[in-house]
Amino acid sequence: MGALPATGYLGPSLYWLRRNGLLPAAAATACLIPDAIVARLTAGPPVTDPTDAASTGLYDVVGGAWDRDLLRRLGLPEGLLAPVRASGDVAGRLDPDVARRVGLTPGLPVAVAIGDNQASYIGSVRHAADALLVNIGTGAQVSALMDAFATSPGLEARPFPGGRYLLVGAGLFGGASYALLRDLFARIGEALFGGAEAEGLYERMNELAARVPPGSDGLRFTPLFAGTRVDPTMRGNLTGMGVHNLTPGHLARALLEGVAEQLHGLYDAMRPLAGARTDLVGAGNAVERNALLARLLATRFGLPLHLPAFEEPAAVGSALVAATAAGAFGDLDAAMAGTVRYRAAVDPEA
Repeated sequence: MGALPATGYLGPSLYWLRRNGLLPAAAATACLIPDAIVARLTAGPPVTDPTDAASTGLYDVVGGAWDRDLLRRLGLPEGLLAPVRASGDVAGRLDPDVARRVGLTPGLPVAVAIGDNQASYIGSVRHAADALLVNIGTGAQVSALMDAFATSPGLEARPFPGGRYLLVGAGLFGGASYALLRDLFARIGEALFGGAEAEGLYERMNELAARVPPGSDGLRFTPLFAGTRVDPTMRGNLTGMGVHNLTPGHLARALLEGVAEQLHGLYDAMRPLAGARTDLVGAGNAVERNALLARLLATRFGLPLHLPAFEEPAAVGSALVAATAAGAFGDLDAAMAGTVRYRAAVDPEA
């Protein structure tokens, strides 16, 4: 399957509905939200692709089909699920009514939707063979493209267009962890001083953290507040507290260093399967908007961190898949190499 099932996946949700007698009528089709949007754009039945099908927990990513034996054991009818088409296939043509509403030409080709992780990779990376993508939003991910299926505990092998696989180490830390610390500072201000101005607090945290030397004077922050994908019961910890490092700036920098350390740990787990990568790319709002975090990532990985020129790499990646489907590029690799640009490279700390 490429990954263990989790709460929120379509497969476990359908199983829960079946156990509780709430499955819809046989004429209904279960699909992902992007597939439903494509169906609305084309006024056709829902179809999906391997990148989205894999996120249900019901798709055999190696065999390239819904896992019939698993569906049988779960008591789920195979006909309930949307047909799987190749990534980038044309799902249909833009419906005239939709075209009129959005100001586009009726009949434009509409490609099958693609998963957001894969789309972000396509819109962020120029040359896939040597690249490692670090994507930090609410959570955090490290992704490397591979020609063959391989995985190990704590990692996922997600389908990628062209029969390849995206090896992904995903963590439940990232921007959400920094937000928790921000909220703590705001609550302290409100509880002790009768009020707190939350606006601009992230910027102030970054300013204070930038004044702290590398290593945070021995303070260590493990930002596993929500556990890990393998063990959701794990929790974060804070160690090395002393009389000189228990400050807001030290806490902020130690947490950011902890995020970088966790991501590098996922990369360490990936290297026996994916090999070493020499092109480090960073994407996601937490990287784009936090120059200190970008520098800490470059430092921990020991490589310059390239930042994509586009603000929404996942949207760019989706557009490149659709453009390739429409014949604008020979293949997806050519689309990435010919379109993706880096606006800056963040060097490691001296």
